[in-house]
Amino acid sequence: MKKSAFFFSVLIVCGLSVFARGKRDIDERDVAQMDSWQEEFDISGKKEGKYNAMVTVKDKGGNEIVGGPYNIFIDPDSDYPVSGITNPIKNMRVPGNLNIVGTCIDDDGVDEVWISLDGAEPVKAKGKEFWSYYLDTTELSEGPHTIEVYGIDINGLSSAAKPSKNAKVTWNLDRRLPVTEVTNLALGTLVSGKINLKGTVSDGNGIKALSYSLDGRKTFSEVKINEDKKTGICTFELPINTKESPDGAAVCWFKATDRMGSVGYNSFLYFIDNTKPDVKIVSPADGEVMNGRFGVAGYAKDTIGVQKLTWACGEKSGEFELTPGNPYWYHEIDTIGLNTKKIEFSVTALDTAGNEVTVKKAIPIDQELDKPVVTIEYPAKDGIVEGEAGTLFLRGIATDDDGVVSVEYKLDDGETKTLETHGVFCVPLSEENDLSVGKHSVTVIATDIHGVRGNPVTSTFVSMGKVPAIEEGKINSSLGSEPVFTGVTVHPESNPKYETTVLSDCGISSVAWQLNWGDNGSKTGEVALKGGEKSVPVSIALGGDDIAYGAVNLKITAIDIYNRVSQKIELVKLLDLTQINVEKPAVVFEDSRISENGDITNDIEHPVSGYFAGGKIKSASIVPATPFAKIEYDEFTIKLTATDALGTSSPVKVRVISQDNVAYESRELIFHSDSPAPKVAVDKTEENLEQQFDEDGNPIEERSKIKISGAVSSETPLTSLKYRIITVPAVFDLKTPSLVTGAGSPSFGQFAELPAKTGGFEFEIDAAELRKGISVVEIVANNGKTAADSVKIRNLPELPSKTADGKKITPAKPVYSWIDAEDVYYVITSQTTSSNFSGTFFRSEMAAGSSELSVKASDGKVISKYTAKKAGSAKVFISEIDGKTYASGMRIALPRGNSNSPKNACVSIVSDFPVTSVNWAISGEKLPGGDEKQSGKVDAKQIRQIDSTHYEANIPLNNLPSRLTSLEITAETAGGNAFYKGTVGIVRERDSSLVDNENRIYWAPTEKTPFDTANSRYVLKTGEKFGAFVNVFGPVSATLSTYQNGLTVQADGNFAYIIAEKEGIYKNVGLKVTDSQGVTYNSTVIELLVDDSAPTVEIVAPELQKWIQKNTMLTVKAGDLNGIESVEYSVDGGRNWNPCKGNGSGTYVAALNLESFEDGIIPVDVFAKDIAGKISYAQTVIQKDTQAPQVQVVVPCEDDVVNGENLIAFIVKDSGHFSRAEYVAPKNGNVASAPVELPLGPMVVTHIGTADKQISDLMSFNFYDETGNVETLRRWDFIIDQKSDLPIAEVHMPEEDAVITTDFVVSGVVVDDDGPSKVYYKIDNGEYKLVSEEYGTSFSIDVPLSTMKDNEHSVTVYAEDLNGVKGPEFVRNFKISLEEPKGAVITPPIDNTVRGWVKLTGKATDKNGISKVYISVDNGNTYNEATGNFAHENEVSDWSYEFDTRVVEDGTHVVFMKVVDWFGIEGLYSSLINIDNTAPSIDLELPLDDSKTTKMLFFSGQTTDNIGLKKLYITIRSLEGKTVSQKLANINLTPGEIITESIDLSSLDNGFYNVELTGMDAADNITRVSRNVQLDKRAAMAKVDLLYPLNGEFVKGVFNIYGTAVSEINIESLELLVDGEKTAETTLSESGYYKFNLSPEMLTDGQHKIQVKANLANVSTIMSNEQFINYSSVGPWVTIDNFTYGDFAIERPYIVGDAGYAISETELVAAKAKGAQKEMKDAALAKTVEKVEISFNNGKSFEEISKTGKWRYRIENEDITEGYHFMLVRATMKNGETAVTRTIVQVDKTKPTVKLISPGEGGRFNQSIEFSGLAHDDVALKSVSLALRKGDKSSYEVPAFIQGLYFDWHFWGATLFDIGAGLSFFDDNVRIQVQWGQFTQTQREMFTKTNQRYGGDSVLGAKILANVAYIPFMYFLGRDYEWLSANVTVGANFTRFNQGQSGKPQVLSALLAQIEFPRVTFAKQKMFRTFSIYTEGQLWFIPTDVSSDVDIDNLVPQISVGLRVNVF
Repeated sequence: MKKSAFFFSVLIVCGLSVFARGKRDIDERDVAQMDSWQEEFDISGKKEGKYNAMVTVKDKGGNEIVGGPYNIFIDPDSDYPVSGITNPIKNMRVPGNLNIVGTCIDDDGVDEVWISLDGAEPVKAKGKEFWSYYLDTTELSEGPHTIEVYGIDINGLSSAAKPSKNAKVTWNLDRRLPVTEVTNLALGTLVSGKINLKGTVSDGNGIKALSYSLDGRKTFSEVKINEDKKTGICTFELPINTKESPDGAAVCWFKATDRMGSVGYNSFLYFIDNTKPDVKIVSPADGEVMNGRFGVAGYAKDTIGVQKLTWACGEKSGEFELTPGNPYWYHEIDTIGLNTKKIEFSVTALDTAGNEVTVKKAIPIDQELDKPVVTIEYPAKDGIVEGEAGTLFLRGIATDDDGVVSVEYKLDDGETKTLETHGVFCVPLSEENDLSVGKHSVTVIATDIHGVRGNPVTSTFVSMGKVPAIEEGKINSSLGSEPVFTGVTVHPESNPKYETTVLSDCGISSVAWQLNWGDNGSKTGEVALKGGEKSVPVSIALGGDDIAYGAVNLKITAIDIYNRVSQKIELVKLLDLTQINVEKPAVVFEDSRISENGDITNDIEHPVSGYFAGGKIKSASIVPATPFAKIEYDEFTIKLTATDALGTSSPVKVRVISQDNVAYESRELIFHSDSPAPKVAVDKTEENLEQQFDEDGNPIEERSKIKISGAVSSETPLTSLKYRIITVPAVFDLKTPSLVTGAGSPSFGQFAELPAKTGGFEFEIDAAELRKGISVVEIVANNGKTAADSVKIRNLPELPSKTADGKKITPAKPVYSWIDAEDVYYVITSQTTSSNFSGTFFRSEMAAGSSELSVKASDGKVISKYTAKKAGSAKVFISEIDGKTYASGMRIALPRGNSNSPKNACVSIVSDFPVTSVNWAISGEKLPGGDEKQSGKVDAKQIRQIDSTHYEANIPLNNLPSRLTSLEITAETAGGNAFYKGTVGIVRERDSSLVDNENRIYWAPTEKTPFDTANSRYVLKTGEKFGAFVNVFGPVSATLSTYQNGLTVQADGNFAYIIAEKEGIYKNVGLKVTDSQGVTYNSTVIELLVDDSAPTVEIVAPELQKWIQKNTMLTVKAGDLNGIESVEYSVDGGRNWNPCKGNGSGTYVAALNLESFEDGIIPVDVFAKDIAGKISYAQTVIQKDTQAPQVQVVVPCEDDVVNGENLIAFIVKDSGHFSRAEYVAPKNGNVASAPVELPLGPMVVTHIGTADKQISDLMSFNFYDETGNVETLRRWDFIIDQKSDLPIAEVHMPEEDAVITTDFVVSGVVVDDDGPSKVYYKIDNGEYKLVSEEYGTSFSIDVPLSTMKDNEHSVTVYAEDLNGVKGPEFVRNFKISLEEPKGAVITPPIDNTVRGWVKLTGKATDKNGISKVYISVDNGNTYNEATGNFAHENEVSDWSYEFDTRVVEDGTHVVFMKVVDWFGIEGLYSSLINIDNTAPSIDLELPLDDSKTTKMLFFSGQTTDNIGLKKLYITIRSLEGKTVSQKLANINLTPGEIITESIDLSSLDNGFYNVELTGMDAADNITRVSRNVQLDKRAAMAKVDLLYPLNGEFVKGVFNIYGTAVSEINIESLELLVDGEKTAETTLSESGYYKFNLSPEMLTDGQHKIQVKANLANVSTIMSNEQFINYSSVGPWVTIDNFTYGDFAIERPYIVGDAGYAISETELVAAKAKGAQKEMKDAALAKTVEKVEISFNNGKSFEEISKTGKWRYRIENEDITEGYHFMLVRATMKNGETAVTRTIVQVDKTKPTVKLISPGEGGRFNQSIEFSGLAHDDVALKSVSLALRKGDKSSYEVPAFIQGLYFDWHFWGATLFDIGAGLSFFDDNVRIQVQWGQFTQTQREMFTKTNQRYGGDSVLGAKILANVAYIPFMYFLGRDYEWLSANVTVGANFTRFNQGQSGKPQVLSALLAQIEFPRVTFAKQKMFRTFSIYTEGQLWFIPTDVSSDVDIDNLVPQISVGLRVNVF
């Protein structure tokens, strides 16, 4: 057990050590300013080394983010200058002089830079931060050199002794090329057989490699070298067999490469001796007919060698390029476009001896044989095709003897397109556009590989065009024209017609229509056609006595001449004229005796009536009941009969319960007994708001409030007292905004209520809310009659002195405006009239009828006048209509049109004066079916006098439409006029079979949603609307009757439609619709198949235009979300179809057996059909070819003897398409060689005997066609033999125009048939000199470079043979360059920073003149040409180079300048350029755009620049033209990364300003960021609002008060004032809300005023808005106890609350009293909670959360969207009473953002570190914490590949117990653990007396485990079970048992399987968060090598139980 304890301790220490390293030396602090921060950490006391910096940001929503961590270094040496070398780089090869450039940086500034070469005394470089030094390398030795650079800062601090701060680089000088010399043979030695070249090769940088070439430097082979370690010189030996080379002069080229990569070429000449031409044209054969492009091949042989070989063909001729040893030639002849029957071809050969021979051949030509041929398989000639886009394709085959390369095709006269093909072709036609109806053609022309075009082939065919199209219909009627949509309302009396047009390109055969309604109502019709019309107008009458009112379905069917059918389906609603049609139900009282405010002066004899529109009345009542009136009603009308009650009633309403059991209420009505009107008097009638001045001329502060006061008197109680503001707005001049030029029309504001009581009144008006102009504040009192008084307010600016352009102001004339309100007012708009600017004419003082009112000047002239009206005193009523007692809105059935015996309305007049006439006017909505308006007059003769005061008259009702019709009657009497307005409902009579107008849901499918009769379902696409017309009051809301995933419902007016979001079959689909009145309707159920499109079908194999031999597999990919019904294919053009077999994964296959098919085209067609019946087609084409190519060898000819490199030519013919030829070398042992592909042409021609194509009897050639058929040639009729050729002569060194920079040798060879010769030479124009007295075949002349000058030179030589004959002069030109050119960059200087387009300038010098200067700005990867005055004669040239620096990344770059002199000698130099094209980045967090401030403006943000800011400043401008002081107009800031600046704006005027922040960097890049802000110094610094309860809400029992508060100053506390008294106190929550909890002990019953006072930190207070509540201590209540408005929901919190019923003590005692009635007890018992519900849609729907008073609800914040969620909690009592409370919950899933600007990754610091950065959150930040931690950031983290650490205990199994620990990887799905355990014999005997096979007291093992299944119970049981899960794991165990029957330790293995359950996870725990119990099965493998009769188990199963604890 001690061992186990020790082992367990080790595991714990190892596991926790992962965390231990990071938990030391940590400095942390929180920042106060969280948006942006700059915090300095003192590090002077910290040890040197690595640290890491990080910032942790949390928001109030519980989200957290970490910035960093970044590794940094505390480095005391970081104060030293740091140097860098930009050029040269490490191990760089320097071929000339060197310009050294670099950088030096220091935080204080650089003073000097010093450079040391190879440890020598330092020299001072030019420059500071950017420096350079020019090094002349001409005197330096070849090889490596070292440069070291250090800097000195401005304080004299030198980094010379700090190697880590200095720059050091080693580079290699390589000015000279390596030299190779042959030492054992003289130049030009005549040789034969095998020779051995010996020599030396040397270079100052050492030799890396030496190679040689015997083929003119085409190929090189490596030569072994031996290096002398002392001298560095290498020696070599090279054996050469001259028999392998042609006779003549031979050159062995040596290529030596030094260790720097420089390459030097040297050559050695030797002479091989030999022989004589035989010319023949082998192909074409004599008489062979050729065409197009073809090849001619033959040979030209000579024993010495052919000097020249030429050809001629017609007017063309040329020379063959001769290859040593190759007698064969080939030429390609192009006769394409040549109109001839034959051509002549000749070859001429000239040998070295001058012998010449010419061979000619006439070749017949037939060009027609060269044209490719096309066959079109589809579209077939005269065939009929679909016209739909994407259905037409072209398929065929093209053949040609040379091979087809492409076909051109075009549809009709359209664009010609090209398709690459070698035979068959298949391509879509008209993919995007429908093909017009009628004849079409497709033309195809094939082109062969030589561009020869075949004859065009055309196939004509017929397109059916589009299916018939039925245009969108219109309803044309007397009302006009309107588009048709589902449920469109049509007035049947408007002579409506549904009109559309049927269009068909091919012609229409029939058009029919059908109207359907109800169960079996219908009407049909057909359009008469001649047949074949392209356009058919359709007109269907929708009015008439044989068509029903209500929902009518219309279907139009059109069939074209190809029997294709199109339909149009619509649902229209014919307005039901048997009832009054209104938009929504309403209880209407519009009797003219009812005032606008609902006042009724009681008249017992004449009741007031109203009506219910939009349904039938089930019941009606007055609420609340009143003694002033009685109610009577029928189906549609309501009668209110007055009583004799005196005074004024309280406001009442008439409540109607409709037939749908929906309650509707009228407007408020107030009954008055007949009493005098009230009186109103204001204290002051005029107010002037123009700017006032005191006696000293100083402006008096403007008034913010206007106080209105006065008094009201009345004999009866007031029903209302209210006021409104009527404004006549001023009109201002556009150029001078303060100049008034006129006045607008009066604008009437809404009434605001005042306390309805007599006596004094007082209220205030906010002056800022008044518009500029004259306003009338009208105060109106009502006690059944109304009276008013008014205050006029003048709000005009002072007249300006000048206009905007400086002219003198001429004030506008005064404008008089009249306002006809309760009384009549006039106002004067003028900037010169500031008093007496208004007047009033009281209507009570006017006479009845019309009165002319006027305003007069002082001289009596009328300035302005107005006519006002006042009603008279007589009374007139409607008594009867058609003999029935009149009631407002009563229904009267009238026939349409004029009737000979119209129905009448009887009018009764009560008047003390005789009635002289009755004028009447009938009006209503303008509708079809009758007159909109009628009017007439009943004169005195037609008026019936009933008695002395009562009269009657009849008004005819005729030719009126169905509607609500208004009757206005004016009775004229001698004592004045009487007026009455009534309403009657005009309807039509109709048989019930012709009415289908039920309040229900009508399904409205269209032609786009057809009905699948076979499966009884509708078919539609996703996104397609499947509609229903809801014949109820709209707008409606709709849902599915039963939720179906994938279907959504939307409603629009009276139209509800289902939209499918995904494809599939949906059964039992129904709608549940609620109309605008809350009535719910359910539809019938239907089945929908949603199928977006035809199935996808793709032929995967064979690929398009595939070549095949006999058989192939057809593979088709077909898919459809709803399923594929079948896939079939055809290989005979669609005549026969065969099924494909599917594999269940969308792939369908079929084997295509094509053995019976002839070679050529094979069409392949496929179609896929889905379950919706939609079909998609795919086509391809393949070509069958079973014949291999036919091949013939042209040259070498039969029995020819060849060796070395030779040309070989083949003629290849193929019936398909010849595609490839290749050479295959003989095997190298058993290793096959890679084939070499050969170029194709009229002949296949190549060279054999080359490095890649050796010549051998075992070589072979393969010729393939497109199908893969191959012809192989491996037997040859020619003979391969190795023989030497005769020698040739060659002139050697130097080469023509060679540029020479060192001592050199002029060398060459002399060839003569007479033998060796003497050689003479001269340089330039000097004297000829004899090279040597000796005769020879070669010569060499040593020339020291010191004897030469720069520029061009020549050497001239000639030979003189033994006979003294001189040969021709041979001139060799060469050039001398004594030194490399020099150059320098002058501008821009290296310390300048540039941007954009920049110009580099400099100088270049060389005595040979400068030819080019190249500039590289990408480190020498590319060079670009500069411009300059370059000339051969100019030693000094100026150059310039311009480029756009935006193509290079910002920063410091090396500019390489390559200077090339006139002879191509290069010099390389460098400079630095600093590029900055990136404007500074300004991230301005604050202020926000359009923000407001009272004084201080805070700037917060970040500025970054890749180089550094030079300038940062703020500009403030007024947006209103106000003056901004110079101090604020431009504010300079210190450039830095963090912006934290506060600006005091208190010196500015209130108004709108633009603030702009500008940053400029060293390259003058500028970035500007601006914000618009408003300065309002008058605005409150804090605001407190009451949110809940709502104003005037009734609250009971216990309840909460919620609100919100914001302030610029900290709010310390908030107090609740009830009726002005402090009742409770609280504080503000983090989210800015507050809550007060109130109970019956704190309030009395009744109405209370509530207000909240906020106590600010500066001792000031702010008051909230005042509201009132109606409180009752008795009644239901519900509270939220743990959440305040706006609290954040974090980690699925519960909202907890309580609900109950506060019962009065009296009721409670009475209910419990002995003998209490059962009803009383039941009532008390019913006052308990039945359920508590919650709603998230403002009460539209609820979810039950409790059946008791205590309730809670979990907020699943992880499953709902971010933002505010408005909750309404409702408690319902058992007696039906309810209580409601509200709250708002915030969900914030978005993490804050953080930007840690400083310190950055890898930074080095001393003394102090500044932390700076920015943080932001969409909602609000909670904290920002900074941390500086010792050590590497990785030491604070678990390695990324490790997910966790766990401990493991298990019992039983192979051991009695095990203790282990492990690590998990890959999202905890893989675990590796080690364990220690025991199972000794003693322990075993506790359970069994048997001997154990394996065990021990120290059993060590390891496991590897892998999860195969993870089961989260949350998935099955919901989120409340997210803590519970299970795992299924498999793995292996490897264990060492230290005891066994063998006496030796043994390692055994086992397979494992674990079931880990239960697995409990504590989500909030960071460590020890998961615990689990597991059961493990083990299968142990126990080896044995003992032979025994006893059955020994090799596989032993075990089972154990374990406990696992996850540490992290």
